[in-house]
Amino acid sequence: MTGFTVPYLQIYLIAYLSFSRLDPALIRPGRIDFQALITHCSKDQIIQLFQNFYPEASISEADNFINRLKDLGIDSSLSPAVLQGHFLMYKNSPELAITNAEDIQIPTIKVSGASAAAR
Repeated sequence: MTGFTVPYLQIYLIAYLSFSRLDPALIRPGRIDFQALITHCSKDQIIQLFQNFYPEASISEADNFINRLKDLGIDSSLSPAVLQGHFLMYKNSPELAITNAEDIQIPTIKVSGASAAAR
């Protein structure tokens, strides 16, 4: 990134899976101004995402979605991106998003030759 210049009022995102594996030159002060860890969604975040995608849906429908995820055992292992993908599949129907929650695909990544659930 030597000689890297940023035009005024633009934001660049750097996404990575393992912070410790990045070259220190990439993450020295002045190169990275802000870091954010995006992990799995909390119950409140899932409800917020549900309500953002389905503003006409009731709170009880959002709770039904949470309960469906709990029944499937995936309520604590969903990233915002995974939920967004699911909601886009059923963007016109919160009822179908709830009913078809079992279709949610949790991605896996390969770590040192072994397959592991994305964290």
